Amino acid sequence: MSETQALINSLLHPDTQAFWQAHAGEDPFALSSRAAHYPALPVQAVAQQIERHRRVADKLPTWAASTRVLLPALLSLEQASSEQTAAFKHHLLEKYYGLQGGYGCDLTGGLGVDSFYLARAFEQWHYVEQQASLCTLAAHNFRELGQHNIQAVHADAATFLRQTPHQYTLIYLDPARRAAHRKVWALEDCSPNILELMPLLGQKARFLLVKLSPMLDLSLLEQRLSPYLQDIWVVGTAQECKEVLAWLDMAAGAPLTPRRHAVTLHATGHEVHEVRHETKYAAAVAAPQAFLYEPAPALMKCMAWQYLSQRYECKQIHPGIHLFTSPHYQEDFPGRAFRVLAQLPFDRKALAKLLPEGKAHILLRHVPLSVEQVKKKLKIKEGGERYLWVLRLEKNRLSLLLTERLK
Repeated sequence: MSETQALINSLLHPDTQAFWQAHAGEDPFALSSRAAHYPALPVQAVAQQIERHRRVADKLPTWAASTRVLLPALLSLEQASSEQTAAFKHHLLEKYYGLQGGYGCDLTGGLGVDSFYLARAFEQWHYVEQQASLCTLAAHNFRELGQHNIQAVHADAATFLRQTPHQYTLIYLDPARRAAHRKVWALEDCSPNILELMPLLGQKARFLLVKLSPMLDLSLLEQRLSPYLQDIWVVGTAQECKEVLAWLDMAAGAPLTPRRHAVTLHATGHEVHEVRHETKYAAAVAAPQAFLYEPAPALMKCMAWQYLSQRYECKQIHPGIHLFTSPHYQEDFPGRAFRVLAQLPFDRKALAKLLPEGKAHILLRHVPLSVEQVKKKLKIKEGGERYLWVLRLEKNRLSLLLTERLK
């Protein structure tokens, strides 16, 4: 029996489960310090699990809800997809690409969150993980969570691909973006290197779905994954880009023109914008008008300037500043929206007349100043109900836009 399996058995023992549930609300460090009082129980391991379950309560509520679901070290938790992004991937397979049944495979299994959701679109799913302890934990969790069509395999991606007799409808990969204790995002620096594996992947799967860093340049991605790249999905929330998904058709006979999709996840669903390839170029420009808009992060990543300008009848306020403006309120604009209260020069006295409370949320665009420097120069504090944009607009001069947020 492996060390990991022995730990699983210990944590699932009825006495341990009762202890865990009775102390779940306590401070894990304080609980761990009292381990000597409970010599028959794995108190240190229970304390670790309590800490890990708390850390993923928002990201992985299904995993965090059960004391019978066991979690690995924090690095694996940090690298795992959220349930929200994993559920969106499943939505793509069934609703957008129409996949249902057959065989699928995750070559970079990790915690197994993506496998848990993607497997729902297939008759049989293979989860492959090179770390034995992670593989054992994931197999246990799949059983506990009721996902019974997943077979966990302890192997590295390349070895598994060479040895498996199966042909897959889909292979999913989430290459590790760490090398020598530093973060990387270039395709060739991640592990496994999908560029090296491409010939083998093409022999084993019709489609590939690859999760990549949101830091990756999309134009470079289109070049490196030609001729198979069909779709790029930039997935984010209202606050940040979470991941970039590349959909590849390994049967493509000629280079495809990749479609870009900007996806914003909400608490109750998601919003998708298909951004035509040509819309990465600049939009029309106009001085700030009555309303100001900041695109959602996924649209910013897709460089959807023309798309936004044309669809929502707005213009950029400067070629180098990706904020949009319109004379009439575009309520459906995908991102944050503000009403412009005043435009004025970068002048403390002029601002003081319009901001008597001396507080505002400070937002910088295209300026060589920090928030602290702006606060000091303008004699204001961070906070309040107004939003102050510090911008470099006409003739490269600093300007201020005082706004109130609408959404």
